[in-house]
Amino acid sequence: MIALAVETFALSVDVPLESPQSLQQAQIESFAQSLCDPNKGFGIRPAQCQLVNRDSLYQWEFQATLFDGNGTLVRTADRLRILIRNARTSQDWHVLHQALLRSFNLVSIHPAALSALSIQGQIRFPSPMARETFLRPFAAGLNIARPGFLGSVRIPDWEHEVRVLIEDSNVVPNAISAGIDTPFSPQRDWDSFIESFPAVFENALNLLGLSVPVFPQA
Repeated sequence: MIALAVETFALSVDVPLESPQSLQQAQIESFAQSLCDPNKGFGIRPAQCQLVNRDSLYQWEFQATLFDGNGTLVRTADRLRILIRNARTSQDWHVLHQALLRSFNLVSIHPAALSALSIQGQIRFPSPMARETFLRPFAAGLNIARPGFLGSVRIPDWEHEVRVLIEDSNVVPNAISAGIDTPFSPQRDWDSFIESFPAVFENALNLLGLSVPVFPQA
């Protein structure tokens, strides 16, 4: 098992809402006010909220910029999408965890439909040779210039298969870019369930021989 550290961490969720709603039904002004409230939402400024489309009925999209440009929240008539980038520490994870939990509490999530979780981490190796030694077994032949891995794994205590993609990092030197994608079902206890997201990433990479604690405690 190769022990490494995650340089940066990004997470996105795509959550189906209970039923399509028009702008009026969604009470989008009240939703935006909640995002600006530091107790209910994120304490963002009104200028960070934008209504992109104003078409009648369902052709609308609301966007909010979070965490100094490191996060984006998008709400449409039937979906909520959240992307948060550049998390590095356990304190960052606490903020990210609270952001997801508060966002979920502001909407009515579909009680049966599956949501989607995507996580990406930039993982640095001690040297280019160490990185190449890890990636080389994934080369299917001599003509493969940049080997990588694409496959699905099953991990304990997770209901669905987890799709894993590993390739050279174009962002961090001597690093790989590791990503996972997996569906998840609606939950009664979102707090503890969201807390498990980093473990899904860690366990998926463990199956490929990498020990990568995403947010080690100081």
